[in-house]
Amino acid sequence: MRDYLYRLLKSLFIINGFVLLTISIAAARPVARLSFVDSVTVNDTAIYLRDIAAISTDSPELKQRLSVAIAGTIAPPGYSRFINTADLLLYRFQPAFKDIDIKVAENKRIVVRTVGIVRKVGDYVNVVEGYLREHIGWKQDEWSFVIENSEETWKSLDLPIGISIEKPAASKTTTPYPRGHLQLQFIINQRERITRIPISCLIKIFAPVVISKHALNKGNVIDSNDIELIKTDISCFGPDPCFKIEDLIGQKTIRNINQGSILFNKLLAPVPAVSKGDQLAIRVAQGNVRISVLAIARENGNLGQKIWVENSTTHKLVRVIIKDKSSAVVL
Repeated sequence: MRDYLYRLLKSLFIINGFVLLTISIAAARPVARLSFVDSVTVNDTAIYLRDIAAISTDSPELKQRLSVAIAGTIAPPGYSRFINTADLLLYRFQPAFKDIDIKVAENKRIVVRTVGIVRKVGDYVNVVEGYLREHIGWKQDEWSFVIENSEETWKSLDLPIGISIEKPAASKTTTPYPRGHLQLQFIINQRERITRIPISCLIKIFAPVVISKHALNKGNVIDSNDIELIKTDISCFGPDPCFKIEDLIGQKTIRNINQGSILFNKLLAPVPAVSKGDQLAIRVAQGNVRISVLAIARENGNLGQKIWVENSTTHKLVRVIIKDKSSAVVL
């Protein structure tokens, strides 16, 4: 009986020791008291505990540690979000600060507004111009631009911003000679927070292009008296115009062209070495015998091409290879 009482008292003593130790440890934890506000406006990419609560503690180090603790992310600039302080303590701060006894005067549902200042696309025309100067191949005196959505606005934090420009991922325009409408976008960076704003530009081009001096009929072969270089507005001209006179000399028109028309590749075609209806000398070789007969071309062709011709005597169609403008060889 005496041994039993001894063991019981020993167990009670040990349990009591653990209880006292736990109480002493708990009592030794530093205390921080939080007094939450009802609402607040922030101008940052994160919401810190110092933004939404007054922190009271005897330890300056502890106060600094709690001050920079993040309570959540902001709503978009110009908008608000709510923070439930009971959930904030239960799921964020108590697990993160187990060594601190956090006491709260009152749990609240805080309205956290984000600063939103209005910025306008047109305020950054110099950024767009700098991008275009770097990427456009036109001569400096040949192009200008207008931002079509310059009055479009967006909201951001009242903080410095970094702006760069890129083409949208869906854009297929890769030419260094853009004309007409060009889609770009601002990439706006505020403390690693990225926003994209679409930019619509009208690229105006006033450049020298090849123009017909007078009306040209279908089938005319172009010479220097038929065309000239004139500087004109080609901003919204659909096809790619011709820019060099020498590239067009000797080509022929494939349709009627009015005086003053801007020339482009679909109006012209190279003159073939042999045209349909031309007479050719067709050479035929059989062993040591070589003969030449006359034939009429039934289609256009250039040197080395295969075309059909009609034998002038038998009127049979023969397949030949063009050797020069007046002769061909039977296949």
